[in-house]
Amino acid sequence: MGEVQNRGFELEFRSSLVQTKNVNFSVYANLSHNKNKILKISESLKQYNARVEAEFNKFLSSSEDLKFTKPLMQYAEVGSLTAIWGMKSLGIDPSNGKELFLTPTQTISYDWNSRDQVIIGDTEPKAQGAFGFNLRYKNFTLFTSFMYEFGGQRYKETLV
Repeated sequence: MGEVQNRGFELEFRSSLVQTKNVNFSVYANLSHNKNKILKISESLKQYNARVEAEFNKFLSSSEDLKFTKPLMQYAEVGSLTAIWGMKSLGIDPSNGKELFLTPTQTISYDWNSRDQVIIGDTEPKAQGAFGFNLRYKNFTLFTSFMYEFGGQRYKETLV
């Protein structure tokens, strides 16, 4: 379907801090980072993008506004597989109450146009991982694990 470049790294740490006949206490942590970039898309993905645009245009001429509270995936060379597409909003014009949009050519417009959508974020986190510990006392074991991620964005559909 195309070419994608992935780059990243993984780090892992494990240590047994206490190890006796009746007690064992160990800790662990890991961290990973991945960044992907679409280098080339196929004709079928270009056709998919055209169908997405047609759906948006059909939406603009109907009253089905709830259908697009979640943006549809689109694929573009130089974007990522997890890119969030949308119109850049400059907020509400206080003189008339209409929303102002910034087009890719840096012009200000009151009109939402599917062709003017750009990558406004990415759901892929900058880093993610887990950490925890394992405690054993005689025949009783307690294991904990905590997952984390930071740096990714989410599209808040309820605001639409």
